[in-house]
Amino acid sequence: MKGSGASVRVVLDYLAITNLLPAIFNLIPGFPLDGGRALRAVRWKVTGNFRKATRIASSIGQVCGYVFMLLGVIEFFTGNFFYGLWTAFIGWFLWNASLSAAMEVEMQWALQGISVGQVMNPRPATVPANISL
Repeated sequence: MKGSGASVRVVLDYLAITNLLPAIFNLIPGFPLDGGRALRAVRWKVTGNFRKATRIASSIGQVCGYVFMLLGVIEFFTGNFFYGLWTAFIGWFLWNASLSAAMEVEMQWALQGISVGQVMNPRPATVPANISL
């Protein structure tokens, strides 16, 4: 019975580590990770400007992405091929997500107050209903 207690302990340790590592990763202050969202919330509270807070948090997220990509390239060329590719891919994902989040907020700001009727064509090109495909 002592062996089963040790086995349970090993499984619980493994589960703790596999849950702790993503939690630590998500606390990186790079937007759109949870740490970046917390950073944006604090900056928003301090500046009172959601757009500026998002821009700052997104910039930090992009820098974090670049750092991950750089670390991945270094790992790749020092012999850790899989780990290096994986780290670089995570960095690319973080960089791309940060950039997309910033562009989304900028687009919302630019289109604020504009109605669909202002930008749509009132007479769109149509196709007769009786023609075949």
